Amino acid sequence: YIVMPFSKTLSMNWQLLRGMLRFGLPIQLNNFLWFASTSSQSPLLSIFLGPSAVAFYEVALRIPNALLRLSQAYSAVFFPTITGLLAERKGIQARKLLERSLSLTSFLMTLVALTSVLFNHEIVTLLFSEKYSASGPTFAFLMIALHMTVLVTLMGYSLTAAGYPSRSLGVNAIREAMMFLLNLLLIPISGFIAPAYSKIISFYIANPISVWLLRKSSIRVNVAPYVKQTILLLIAAGVFWLVHP
Repeated sequence: YIVMPFSKTLSMNWQLLRGMLRFGLPIQLNNFLWFASTSSQSPLLSIFLGPSAVAFYEVALRIPNALLRLSQAYSAVFFPTITGLLAERKGIQARKLLERSLSLTSFLMTLVALTSVLFNHEIVTLLFSEKYSASGPTFAFLMIALHMTVLVTLMGYSLTAAGYPSRSLGVNAIREAMMFLLNLLLIPISGFIAPAYSKIISFYIANPISVWLLRKSSIRVNVAPYVKQTILLLIAAGVFWLVHP
């Protein structure tokens, strides 16, 4: 520090600092929301159903969480890329990047989710143990929820890249509050599969809200490709559970 060739006079750019804090605070609050939401599920399961339900749910959650962390590798490249395009006022390229990313990730996650639905029992018993076979249906529903989770996450990154982190925070706050209330309502009724139901409902409702906010932020995204994939996934899963013994 002493030998560096610049003036040692201490100064503070308050305007820049306020801008950084104003932009960064919603992002930090998003992290707190995510932590609070994921941390609340196990205590609720334990209160209503006991520790055995927590064990079954945590087994079902293991693979979806691992795949979610894996998808963050794509987000780590997607976020700075779309930020750069929007900063250079290349709105058409940014929109195409988002649309193609949504279509690609939706296609891949649809295949993974459908495989998990068809072979949920075999996957759980192979990777864990036969005594956790009851976690199979919960695992399948969590994989269906993961498909929409990845899409909504990409939309949230796009809102932040466009300079609207508070809008992304708003979507997440609505989603997490809804998920918590649904868990309170459904866990006593449905058992340890209830958090999976809550995730599906919350993220499916968060998706159109995110699309609306993107369009309000001058990013008009074509949702038809991933909507078709989502419908096919739900139809295939519904048919399987209808005809499977």
